[in-house]
Amino acid sequence: MEWAERFYRALLLCYPAEFRCEYAAEMTQAFRDRYREERTPLLWFDLIADVGITASREHCHMLWNDLRYSARTLRKAPVFTAAAILTLALGIGANTAIFSVVNAVMLRPLPVRRAGSIDAGRREKR
Repeated sequence: MEWAERFYRALLLCYPAEFRCEYAAEMTQAFRDRYREERTPLLWFDLIADVGITASREHCHMLWNDLRYSARTLRKAPVFTAAAILTLALGIGANTAIFSVVNAVMLRPLPVRRAGSIDAGRREKR
């Protein structure tokens, strides 16, 4: 296997795994045939552009299918859906509350001009 085919197989890693398992052999054979006929830089530009466009399109297609499947599943089980939404809401709310307290107490500087001098004044009085 020469460098061109190895590079093309590396480009195929941009596709989802399920798509690669089904079509990688056919796509590699089509690349071999095309590479035998034309060995120009335009070939590589065309291949990279094609992989970039079709891989992103395939990822979006799979994402859309997954979202449709999850919506159907959640619609079939309304009790589970309510429990999942309630759990997420409580988790997000608790996280926000804890961060707000930590931010106000530990992360923000004191609202005085010279915060270091307050502590120094206490030491001198003792």
